[in-house]
Amino acid sequence: FPDVLNVQNETRACFTKQFVQQLSGKKVWINYDSDDPGVKHCTLITSEFGYNYINVPRIYLSEKIKDFADLYRHHGEEPIIEYFREKGLL
Repeated sequence: FPDVLNVQNETRACFTKQFVQQLSGKKVWINYDSDDPGVKHCTLITSEFGYNYINVPRIYLSEKIKDFADLYRHHGEEPIIEYFREKGLL
C-alpha cells in the first residue's frame, strides 16, 4: 500500500526539510479538501515534491462535499471505492 498523507494544515508550512526527507523514496498521496484553497495548496505541494493527490472529485462541490467524510455521509462507500480503484489504490 502507498503512504497516504493527511495533515491538519493544508499549506506548504508543514513540509519542513526534515519532514520531506522522511518521505523520501515513498509514493506519497496528499488528501486535501477539493475546494479552491485545498486544490491550490495540494497543487503547489504535489508540483514541488512530485507527490500524488487523492482529493474528492470536484463534481461533488455542487453538493457542498469537499472531503471523503462528507462523500461517505451523502453517498456511502461505493463512489469512494470506485475513485480509489481509478487512482490505482485498490
